[in-house]
Amino acid sequence: MNFEEVKRQEQENLMPTYGRFPVALVYGKGAVAVDTEGKEYIDFTSGIGVNSLGYCDDGWVSAVAKQAGAIQHMSNLYYSPVQTSLAAELCRLTGFGRVFFCNSGAEANECAIKLARKYSADKYGKHANAPLLDENTYLDPLSAAVQAAGGRFVDVRGTLTDHKGEYLYYRTDHHWTSLGAYYAYQQLCTALGLTPFDTTTHTALTADRFYGTHYSKARTWNAVPDTITWYDLPNQLTIYNVTAAGQPTDGETTGLYDTDKLTVYDKYAMFLHGNNGLSRVQGDGTGKILVIKDSYANCFVPYLTANYADIDVVDFRNYNFGLDQLIADNDYDQILVLYSFDSFKSDPYLYRAGVTG
Repeated sequence: MNFEEVKRQEQENLMPTYGRFPVALVYGKGAVAVDTEGKEYIDFTSGIGVNSLGYCDDGWVSAVAKQAGAIQHMSNLYYSPVQTSLAAELCRLTGFGRVFFCNSGAEANECAIKLARKYSADKYGKHANAPLLDENTYLDPLSAAVQAAGGRFVDVRGTLTDHKGEYLYYRTDHHWTSLGAYYAYQQLCTALGLTPFDTTTHTALTADRFYGTHYSKARTWNAVPDTITWYDLPNQLTIYNVTAAGQPTDGETTGLYDTDKLTVYDKYAMFLHGNNGLSRVQGDGTGKILVIKDSYANCFVPYLTANYADIDVVDFRNYNFGLDQLIADNDYDQILVLYSFDSFKSDPYLYRAGVTG
């Protein structure tokens, strides 16, 4: 068969699960592989690490042929003298105590993770997953400093603890859920004397099979997907093109949610169309509020439509023009700084609040 015949046969019979190079290999020796047209290739990848001895090593071919003539496969339900002999030799050569045989990188990674967890549990106890730091030792002085400067610190620790048995945080993502954000929002309304957004008068929409940032890093086989919830609101969002300090005029107006993101794993990016530098939500209330935030605020901000006419949202990751002129241009009634603890304590962009020009 020539290459085109091989390619056509694959297209007709195989699931298209790989993007292949236009080469069909038929045999090899050492580091050299040969295709259907007789062209030779030096394989610097060793078959992606599988052919560490090269193609058709004489000793390897002899050993495989000999074993295939004896017994080619057996279940792990039975003992294998070949397997135990190889394990003993590997232990002798490496100095390690045990061997785990597997046939994929996924199995190897899963074994490594489970061994690390078992070692930690055996050495430090099953409940040794203590936090890296005590958040209270950071938040208490921060609260005191904000209040000493004339601001108001809305402490949601007690509120979230009171509702800890509820679905406040996603399993597969680092954000709080819309419910967790709503409890924090209610407390803000209490502090400011506002009437909260009434969830009973709005339609709640949901999307299943949400796999967030934790899942994208761990890819655990048994991860339980989350459900993401939002409220069907007609309010408009303007995403500004920011080129200088102050209030810009050029931008794109759209809805609050990027519903195209609901077709992908990480659906949280649908709130406010992600982390834009400066955007404005048209609300149904009165006055103006500036929200300085990380992505925790993205599912929080829609609730503010019940209280303010204009909700300006700044994310310093994509905004580097300082706040002085923007505040002067808008004369905000309130300024809300809303971050997750982990993000706030390590955000390298907070200095941008004081950038001039």
